[in-house]
Amino acid sequence: MSTRSSGSRVSTVLSLTASALSAGLGIWLWLNVEPPVRFGAFAALVSSGVAFASIFFRSTAAAADSTPVPAPPVSIPAPIAPIPVPAPVQHAPALDPVMLADAGALRLLAKLQEQGRLLDFAMEDIRTVPDAQVAAVARVVHTGCREALQSTFTLEPLQAAQEGSTVTLAPGFDPEANRLLGRVAGAAPFTGKLLHRGWRNTGAVKLPHASDAAKPHSGIIAPAEIELR
Repeated sequence: MSTRSSGSRVSTVLSLTASALSAGLGIWLWLNVEPPVRFGAFAALVSSGVAFASIFFRSTAAAADSTPVPAPPVSIPAPIAPIPVPAPVQHAPALDPVMLADAGALRLLAKLQEQGRLLDFAMEDIRTVPDAQVAAVARVVHTGCREALQSTFTLEPLQAAQEGSTVTLAPGFDPEANRLLGRVAGAAPFTGKLLHRGWRNTGAVKLPHASDAAKPHSGIIAPAEIELR
């Protein structure tokens, strides 16, 4: 209850009390005074009754007006669920394509060395070695290197004809697949002797893979072998 409402109620009680006293005084004068004075007492009684009724109805209306109106219900919105933030994608470190190509070539060379002893044969000075010994070693190198190459590439000759035979290149031939030697003049067709059939890879290249692709190649093709005694 507010201070203003309390003060209004006190004022109403005091006014009603004063009206009641005035009405009581009017009744007493009506009963105890002479008839000429009764008309004044009757007027005072009527005035007090009117005042009492006016104050009563005003206080009732004020009480009705002062009745607190309940506040409308406040709707509390439902909490908004937080939007999930995806975890940052961890990208693998970018690899240098040149480093990858070099590592692949070194691993292939290591495979040729392991299976065919290619480096041992190619880096050896065989100028003073007898031909029979060179031929025996070459057979071992040939067998091992052939297996290594066939497990890595799918190789076939570019020309089906045998070397030494005569072939003709029609207009529109592939200059990357056919190299012209000797006196080259005019335009195709060209006819000449097949010196080399050429090679091409027709399938996927299956280079040996490193255990850790992001680690640079050490450059070691074949480790040194030491026998302990």
